[in-house]
Amino acid sequence: MKTNIFSKQLLFIYTITIFSLILSCKGAFENEKFTLIKTPYTGKELRIDGYYYKKYILNTDYNDIEHVDVIFLYKNGIVILAGSGNQLEFESYFSSGQFYDKVKSNPNVWGLYCIEGDTIKIECLKPMGGIGAPMYTKIGIILNDTTFQLVREFASYNIDDSRELDETFHFKQFAPKPDSTNVYTK
Repeated sequence: MKTNIFSKQLLFIYTITIFSLILSCKGAFENEKFTLIKTPYTGKELRIDGYYYKKYILNTDYNDIEHVDVIFLYKNGIVILAGSGNQLEFESYFSSGQFYDKVKSNPNVWGLYCIEGDTIKIECLKPMGGIGAPMYTKIGIILNDTTFQLVREFASYNIDDSRELDETFHFKQFAPKPDSTNVYTK
């Protein structure tokens, strides 16, 4: 009988401990908040009537495939980091509305940007293995109104530990762009 009471007390203490740990970790499972303020872009430093892309070669076992990373900049200060893929397939995907339907509920593709002089700053979430995503900032240099180069990236939790980048994005006029309406960049 004493063992049974002791087992129940131990189970109760164990349950309370686990419940407390889960509640205390709540913040670890939430995405960080933006530090940039959503500001309309009215400048002429970069064109925004299309998208920016960076080409690279994807090496596979069978052949090398040309892919692009795509970034959309919007007049309302929102950026979409559209990901990587085949450029022609991407354009069809964007035009059809399928892209927006798929990403409208994904916080990891949405971000904010601002331009100050010849510098572009992009703030976005970066997924980290299924738990809350930290905010990352990418800093770039505007080379002309159709080209910018991302040169540095850092996480909000460790600004001193930045990573050098050498990613040049070129502009391509494109319409219609995916809708920029979302619940993440208020």
